Amino acid sequence: MKKIAIISELAMNNFNYGNRLQSFALNHYLNNHYKNYITESLVFSNGCKQKRTKITYQTFLNFFKKFKISSANNFSPYDFSKRIENSNEFTHKNTKLCPELLNYNLIQNTDYDVFIVGSDVVWAQFNRGVNKIKFLDFKNKKNFKRISYAASFGRDYIPKENKKYIIKALKKFNNISVREKSSVKMLNDLKIENVYHVCDPTLLISKDEWTNISKKINIKDKFIFVYMLGKDENQRSEIQKVANQLQLKIVTIPHADGNYNVVDETFGNYRLDNCSPEEWLYLIKNAEYIFTDSFHGIIFSCIFEKNFIALKRDYKENINNRLIDFLNTIDESDKYMLVPNYEKLSKISWNYKKINKKLQVFINESKNYLENALK
Repeated sequence: MKKIAIISELAMNNFNYGNRLQSFALNHYLNNHYKNYITESLVFSNGCKQKRTKITYQTFLNFFKKFKISSANNFSPYDFSKRIENSNEFTHKNTKLCPELLNYNLIQNTDYDVFIVGSDVVWAQFNRGVNKIKFLDFKNKKNFKRISYAASFGRDYIPKENKKYIIKALKKFNNISVREKSSVKMLNDLKIENVYHVCDPTLLISKDEWTNISKKINIKDKFIFVYMLGKDENQRSEIQKVANQLQLKIVTIPHADGNYNVVDETFGNYRLDNCSPEEWLYLIKNAEYIFTDSFHGIIFSCIFEKNFIALKRDYKENINNRLIDFLNTIDESDKYMLVPNYEKLSKISWNYKKINKKLQVFINESKNYLENALK
């Protein structure tokens, strides 16, 4: 039987919910729809040199038993270890992983027939070089096929010094697809042709499947779920006003980007410090409204057909293109706001008959891409 290896943005010290769920989704979809392949997600560690280390749940726990981040203002350290443990437990339980930790040298001793890189921001660009593993620039025991699925650059930017390398690496690929439509043009401008725009892998999984994975949280009140990675205090203040107008409680996950944020210490009626990926799904499925600056927050809002508002994230680098790109794809750009308010919200409608029709075309095209790539 042939083997597929997925190289994604999966790290054991990561508790980003969208990241964990997208890495599960592609793995799950391929294992369930391509029975003639064994599909495994690869896990890499900088601490893994030539020593072979088997991947067990204890491996996850041993590497990151304590993961604390202190604020710049000398507040008490915030302990993320339980949140990471919950994320690792989800991955270990639900995602078929390779049997051992890998690095650049060890991956060349594997015997996979196909390598798929994606999804999420696997092709993020920095001025200090390119990650060879994520551009599949290596050999292994077989003449393997190189495929990308919904690979993202995060923002449409490639440093001048990286362009020559990336062109050379991508020309070795058998099939290339990206998550943002704007990235198609960027690669076309580099003379990389036949680049496809495909959906995030989380959209390959049905609403019912995600519901079955979700785990109930005991919240009796009707609520707005606020999932924000940015630290904009004004956005939070305005959301509180909206909640008061709608007579809804606010549920939030504090310090969602992994860094202590003093604003989150007092924001929200329910602050869920140790939320698991399964519980995160439940919150989106059962919220009256979702306010988020997260790409996957928007994606799952659409999967569960929820009323959502996409907020501009207040990062130094403009990374909001991924949100805007997806909203344009489903023709819902009016859901993007710098700062929300009740008056704006009252004028917006969410027509999921129309949204689902556009999404289904996009999903079918993406499935066809995978079908053709794996022939």
